Amino acid sequence: MKRRQFLKYAAAPALFAAPYVHAQAKQKVTYAHLLDPCYDAVVWAIKNGRVKSDVIDVETTGVTIPTLLQATSTKQFDVVMTAVIGVPAAAARGLELRILSAGLYSSPAGEGGGVWVKKGSPFKTATDLKGKTLASYGLRATGYMFVREAMAKKFGLNMALEGGDIRQVEVQAPNLPAALATGQADAAALIHSQAWRALQTGDFVNICETGVILNEIHGRLVSAVNVSYPEKLAARPDAFKEFSRMLKASSDYALANRDEVFGAVAKQANIDRKFFDWWFDRTSTVPAVFGDAHAKAVTTAWNIGLAGHDPERPRRGRAHLGPSAQGVTAATARHGAAAPDASTRTKALVALAFAATLALAWSLAAGRVPPYILPAPADVGKAALAFFGSARQLAHLGATLGHIGASIAIAFVLGALLALLAHYAAWSAPAIHRRLSPFLNAFSGIGWTLLAVIWFGVSSATVVFTITIVLLPFALVNLREGLEALDRELLEMGRSFGRSRLRHFAAIVVPALLPFGAATLRIMFGVAWKVALTAELFGGSRGLGYMINIARQDYDTATIFTVILFIILAVYLADRLAFAPLERYTSRHFGRAKAR
Repeated sequence: MKRRQFLKYAAAPALFAAPYVHAQAKQKVTYAHLLDPCYDAVVWAIKNGRVKSDVIDVETTGVTIPTLLQATSTKQFDVVMTAVIGVPAAAARGLELRILSAGLYSSPAGEGGGVWVKKGSPFKTATDLKGKTLASYGLRATGYMFVREAMAKKFGLNMALEGGDIRQVEVQAPNLPAALATGQADAAALIHSQAWRALQTGDFVNICETGVILNEIHGRLVSAVNVSYPEKLAARPDAFKEFSRMLKASSDYALANRDEVFGAVAKQANIDRKFFDWWFDRTSTVPAVFGDAHAKAVTTAWNIGLAGHDPERPRRGRAHLGPSAQGVTAATARHGAAAPDASTRTKALVALAFAATLALAWSLAAGRVPPYILPAPADVGKAALAFFGSARQLAHLGATLGHIGASIAIAFVLGALLALLAHYAAWSAPAIHRRLSPFLNAFSGIGWTLLAVIWFGVSSATVVFTITIVLLPFALVNLREGLEALDRELLEMGRSFGRSRLRHFAAIVVPALLPFGAATLRIMFGVAWKVALTAELFGGSRGLGYMINIARQDYDTATIFTVILFIILAVYLADRLAFAPLERYTSRHFGRAKAR
């Protein structure tokens, strides 16, 4: 399907041609928009009764970009403000959307967008950032896609997210100024409110006016659109027509009554009222309609997304514009292996039947819902083949394995040292076991991730730190149990045969701790995978968690399933083939050293 045809398919012209019929009772239309003071100003007249309707009540909700993505796929709102590039991406995954109006349209002045550096920085132009780090609020965000397009076209930079001229990392929007100020990033693509503050304070300097560049190359662009769903539009065309009228009237009211609207929102958001004048006049407009100019701008944005700046993006992009797709202890070990009896065979058959039933149910369910909700097993299989055939994706797997391996090693060593310190230096035991250990057990892994992003930036150090700090209590508690379970008579006998403490420790204590150490490693390996995904999702620039983040933004549920299934298989096989045999071996050969 050609791009123009897809635009005709995605827009909703029939809505505005539908006859207007008053409903007997007022209906409610729910609207999710970007959580931003400027858009609060856009819907202010609706929320405060300046724009009313006899047909509908509009309930507006401001949410963050990740929540907008989730809300779009779950259809929990009637109308959603979404990234323009997300419409064909959703269609490729079976999520049909209809464009009601343009939500954000760039200003002729082209201000707001850009690449910012610290005042006094040695980086004077975008070309100076080769080999440096550029932070963004969202690597797959449409606004950042425009930043990459401007840098590539104007300065000839390779702006691929991986393997390009610049290292690009995703940082949560509120943390961007801090990342720039502390040197965790050499440059950053700030959001509008941060850019405004930078202009006022002079703390940061814009070295690449990407909005101006794009206006020169492509003309004004649409970055966000308001969308709904075919079934919702068909059921209540008059309600959605009335919603579009109210949104346009509310936007117009804000511009016509700036002192009233901007003043109220500025006070609520604790931001300079002049910021809103700058935003509406110099950075963005909110058309709340969808005309020929907006259709052209949307098509241009899709073309930019098609061209992309990633080696694997063009192939995927073409598909996007096609038609819609349809306290832990050592476990008790068995000594030797018995021949399978009838009971064992029955259990195996039941397990096999359960797996077959689950696969059948999966296939049947996948045929009833779009792929963005539940991809078919065949689609996941294709994604798995693509995963293991892609050097880039295997590099992400290698990064996660490196994060997990390093974290387990560090946490195990630190846990062992703390356990030994508390055991041999009794004065430290209360601080370690009654204060430190409960604190580490109680603190959330997400909390550690967010703190680590502030301390170390978006990096492997953040991921390793988070995993390590979460795993540390497992090693500390388990090895403490091992030390407390030492055979006192055996220890006394060892002391009677020699006075060397080091030899006594190596010959008696270490072997006695081996079963506990094996059990510790076993549980840490499983937990590490769970923590790694979360840490890489929020604080990593590579790894499987980073892959899931990108796939989520592309509605690529098949890749998410691939990663999840791979982790399940990897943890299961590692447990059965490595950790369980190691635990049985240490229990069998060294278990006698434990307390009877």
